[in-house]
Amino acid sequence: MMISIDKRLNDEEMNILRQLIGRKIVSLRHREFSPTHASYGVVGIETEQGTIYLYSETDSMNYFGSVEEEAVLTLTHERRAWLDFDDFSYALASTSPVNETVKEIHVVQDHQRLYENGEQTFDIWLTWGIIFDFGDYQYSLEKTQGFSGLIFIKKGNDLINTFSNTEEFEGPEFWTDGCIAKCDREIVVIS
Repeated sequence: MMISIDKRLNDEEMNILRQLIGRKIVSLRHREFSPTHASYGVVGIETEQGTIYLYSETDSMNYFGSVEEEAVLTLTHERRAWLDFDDFSYALASTSPVNETVKEIHVVQDHQRLYENGEQTFDIWLTWGIIFDFGDYQYSLEKTQGFSGLIFIKKGNDLINTFSNTEEFEGPEFWTDGCIAKCDREIVVIS
């Protein structure tokens, strides 16, 4: 029996991104960059119309044969209550100014499959990150490992080339004999 899981951004979340085309992102709010350019659990995308939150929160699911906590990206206008607890007061403590108009958005999605003895047993889709293209440069927000709530924040050009390699997922050292893992990356362009 094959298990199918779809953890891509849903239609409502994709509509939030569509509404950003032609609008200005004022800044990104995140935890202080120490020691890496990563934010735990959330990045606030501040626009002239309000803040959008990109969350990376773990969700229990049957991830290739065992129930595990897997980080899932979600996008909403809702400020989650846990951000107001003292333990998480650092989550949005720092600001990276942007002040640029969004030209395109690239939604990075991974399609992971597992075959056991030639039969497909898992079919999983995950949103792996978002790239905001401002014309002269880009900002990317990429979840780190599957089980981590960290979101890497990068600025530059051709940032898709800095994303984690899908071949790491396919590495035979991670799978038992008779198992073959495949991962394809799909880029959905919103313009």
